[in-house]
Amino acid sequence: MTAGFEAGCSITSEDANLLLHDCDTAGGSSGGAIIATIDDQYYIVAINNMEFKNRRTGQDIINSAVKVDFLDRLFSQN
Repeated sequence: MTAGFEAGCSITSEDANLLLHDCDTAGGSSGGAIIATIDDQYYIVAINNMEFKNRRTGQDIINSAVKVDFLDRLFSQN
């Protein structure tokens, strides 16, 4: 098994502690890194956590990922 990669997908919006993205996902992709290029450097910016699907067709509408900075704050609290 290897990590997947999709060129051309993107973060479409930000909602509270989530990033919404249009990258292809499949069963088992939860926990996978969402990597962004910032100033020509690669950073893990979020962890994929779920897909919102069209109930009639079963196709992905949008995907969400938990922002890494939120996880840092959450787990650094005493």
